[in-house]
Amino acid sequence: MSVKPEFETYSYAGRIARFKTQSIVECRLTGVGEIGSVLATRATAVLTSAEALDGEVRYNGKLLLGVIYEDADKNVCRMERGAEFTHRGQHEWVVPAHSAVVELNVLSSTVKREGASLYVSSLVEAEITVNGVHHLDYLTGGSSLICQKNSVSVLKEEYCGGEVETSDEFECELVGDILLHGENVCLQHVACSTGGLTVSGEAAVNLCVLKDDGLENYERLLPFKVELPCDVASVGMPCQATARVLSANLALHTDEERRKSKITVELTLQISGMVCVLESITVTEDAFSTQCKLQLSKEERTFSYCRESLRFTERVSGVASLSAPIDYTTALQALVNQKVEANCLVGANGEELQGVLSATLLVSERDSTHRSVQVELPFALPLKGEVSGEKRISVLVLGMSVRQKREGEAEVEATLKFTVDVFEERKISFISAVEEGEAIQQSDSAFSVFLPLEGDGLWEIAKSLHKSPEDVLSSNPEMTFPVKKGERIIVYRQKV
Repeated sequence: MSVKPEFETYSYAGRIARFKTQSIVECRLTGVGEIGSVLATRATAVLTSAEALDGEVRYNGKLLLGVIYEDADKNVCRMERGAEFTHRGQHEWVVPAHSAVVELNVLSSTVKREGASLYVSSLVEAEITVNGVHHLDYLTGGSSLICQKNSVSVLKEEYCGGEVETSDEFECELVGDILLHGENVCLQHVACSTGGLTVSGEAAVNLCVLKDDGLENYERLLPFKVELPCDVASVGMPCQATARVLSANLALHTDEERRKSKITVELTLQISGMVCVLESITVTEDAFSTQCKLQLSKEERTFSYCRESLRFTERVSGVASLSAPIDYTTALQALVNQKVEANCLVGANGEELQGVLSATLLVSERDSTHRSVQVELPFALPLKGEVSGEKRISVLVLGMSVRQKREGEAEVEATLKFTVDVFEERKISFISAVEEGEAIQQSDSAFSVFLPLEGDGLWEIAKSLHKSPEDVLSSNPEMTFPVKKGERIIVYRQKV
């Protein structure tokens, strides 16, 4: 064999795959004869473990369920339950050597009553990221090979994580019970420092409480900051992070004499960080032989990293759509399950953040009965600045309120805190395999004339002639590249 290619292997840590899977988790509530009607439910899925296996990721979690209901005497009450679940997401690239990161989100819940039992079914979505070691085998040279090389950047991912606790304590008018609570997290700052990752943000806690005169909302904003150790981190490196609530503990203390209550909120957050390390390697992008034709196999790798994060606050308002009618005899009492779904889409005036703000509105009627109404407010906001790249959006809802300016209409207002992470893709191309073909017939003439195509560069001409670029230059020292129309290349051959 006249061609003996040489290869090197570069190994780096990175994402293997990202995919989603869904499952139904059912929670059965028994002995519910006293429940007149269910007003609202809130289901939260908490991950307990995740494991990569052959062709799948198996994960375990807990579904924490809170229910607000009206009993037979028209009193508003609460109930809390939990259910454990196991599910799996299948992907052909997964092997036991990989690690899996699973983020759980409850998309919706439905309630069904059968006799003395109540069944709450929640649709749980898992976004699974599989990380592992990639092996990049690339051509570096070899005998009888002319190689066109290029320095490329390979993105290695280094992972770090930790937990942080944040708490708040506040006094309010006398509260009989905390009926339902919900938590959302928004990151405000993520940056690399020497030897670590600095992450700070806010956790919004919404409480629905029972008071003597009905239901009411309280909202608290808990700041947090954590330093995640990461040996490879240094100032200015690309990085990103996510945060989720691991646990929420609430305590209610009452002082009947003063008609005051004190509520304590304690949150434990899990922070997951990733630092991108760019390393340069020299790969062969193209090659040919002076002795024979070659069959080249090329590969392409794509790397994605968070280039920048846009953070801004917007106030939205408008008349919301309602799942059931209301009028001036309806008393609007409290909002629960506030959430936002948003995407970045191209509108008439450029890129926009389009989405829907929604919540469950708890109301009471003239006869003191209670019911719930779903409210939805669509919105479209211009994305400030022209930023190209894939975008991932997270939103924090603050200060959501609803009122009737006109009978039968619900006007909704809320403050939305947006975080838009902008991702950049980088691609590299390299030769991963070489097969030798038929031999090249060598001319025995002392010289020949080659007519290149207009715009051909030195590499393209050398490859067509099966000569090294240095040989082409030595035969045509005054020629410049790319060539112009009508130029000729003289090729001299030494007689043996």
